[in-house]
Amino acid sequence: MESLVRFIAGQDSSVVHLQPGTLLEKFYKQLVAGNIENDAEAARLLYQAEASDPRYQRLKSDLKKRLYEAPLLFDPQKLGQTDRQQAYFQCAKDGAVVKILFGKHKREAAIQLSKKLLQLAEKYEFTEVALNIHKLLRIHYGTWTGEPKQYAHHNHHYKHYQQLWQWEAKAEEYFTELTLQYVQDKSLKTETRDQAQAYYDELAAPMQEYDAYQLHLCGRLIQLAIASSVDDHEATVRTCEDAMAFFRNKPYQAHAPLQIFSYQQLLSYIQLRRYEAGRKLVQASEEWLQEGDFNWFKFQEGYLKLAFHTQQYTDAYNTFMRVVEHSRFRYLPSELKEVWRIYEAYLHYVLWMGAVDVKQPAKRFNKFRLGKFLNETPIFSKDKRGMNVTILIIQILFLIAREKYDAVIDKAEAVDKYCSRYLKKDETYRSNCFIKMLLQMPKSAFHPAAVRRHTDKLLKKLKQYPSQAVTNAHDIEILPYETLWAFALASLDQQQVDMR
Repeated sequence: MESLVRFIAGQDSSVVHLQPGTLLEKFYKQLVAGNIENDAEAARLLYQAEASDPRYQRLKSDLKKRLYEAPLLFDPQKLGQTDRQQAYFQCAKDGAVVKILFGKHKREAAIQLSKKLLQLAEKYEFTEVALNIHKLLRIHYGTWTGEPKQYAHHNHHYKHYQQLWQWEAKAEEYFTELTLQYVQDKSLKTETRDQAQAYYDELAAPMQEYDAYQLHLCGRLIQLAIASSVDDHEATVRTCEDAMAFFRNKPYQAHAPLQIFSYQQLLSYIQLRRYEAGRKLVQASEEWLQEGDFNWFKFQEGYLKLAFHTQQYTDAYNTFMRVVEHSRFRYLPSELKEVWRIYEAYLHYVLWMGAVDVKQPAKRFNKFRLGKFLNETPIFSKDKRGMNVTILIIQILFLIAREKYDAVIDKAEAVDKYCSRYLKKDETYRSNCFIKMLLQMPKSAFHPAAVRRHTDKLLKKLKQYPSQAVTNAHDIEILPYETLWAFALASLDQQQVDMR
């Protein structure tokens, strides 16, 4: 059901033709309006039955079929936000028509449309489309009409695009092999640098010969991997700037590469804690991002992380509210919405600590309910070495801030076992140090001076292993641990004052 809802979110309802008054139309309209969230609700509404009811399953299958066919009726100009996107959809649509016309032996019409398609493909650098059209025209002029000059022309261009396409295919293969290593394992891999360098060295000459979109996109992403695989953020920033300059010079709107490289640059700014540079980058990105698209949400997430890491908490709050109040937020995948719930928990905390300059916070920040928060983060609660660490930490911080010391003591033994089981001296080393620092609080009877004395060595270890040295630390450390530790100590200090 969730995938169907997200699919409908991207549809143009004007081309989904459903007979008025039918259950199919009612189902579709209820989905568009956001009144149905799961199969059980849909089946009850439409048939007063269970989700397993064959009638409902047939209706759902029929709607999916209609939605899959609908893109063929779309106006490409409405589908794409940029001229290149519109051209891509037009090429896909016209390419299918050309094949059907040839299959129906409508050769004259097919050739006419092929020539128009070829102009579009060459203008916007769709190599594979241009290759296939030159192949068709080469055969046509060589075996049907017998025109040597036309045959030679298309044969020459076919060979040109064939060579270019081979290099693009190789670049895609190399980039995919590098990426594959990180899909399920985000840990730093220094050996990747040598592999990426060898790939890039092989592609350097063809990248000098051709300035084609796809070749340079994959080639420059491989170049980016050379720096990012060893967490060289300065080199990452330079590589991204160079790539963005290349794609800005295209005679069309190359927004996708600009989004990719500017986002990677933003992640490096988070690690380097360059707030002003990151802020300017996010402002500039508005030019090539469509508000409400998936990548727009990812940029907002990156900016929120940057604001958290540079203590710009009011900006973090405003960014959070802009995202969760957006009409398309509900269409995000469950795991991404869950990440935003974790950010909300940390915003609750900094609001509690008085670090956000907002006169009247939104009603959702009136009270933080720990039990509700835990129920709303079931996915990442299972990620023992990843986001579950952030969930565990915010629980302890809130218990300390609210002086629920007995609850902290009750959790201490289980948390200590968690550290020894899941957190080692690797990419989780900082998390291990910080949680052990928090566990010293109950051992020191929550006395500020005693806590400081017993955590001094751990704090030094934490500072000697900065978050900038940890791959994707911004994913786990919503706020830097040094900052959270200062907040936690401030809670104890204030409570000590209140007791006097």
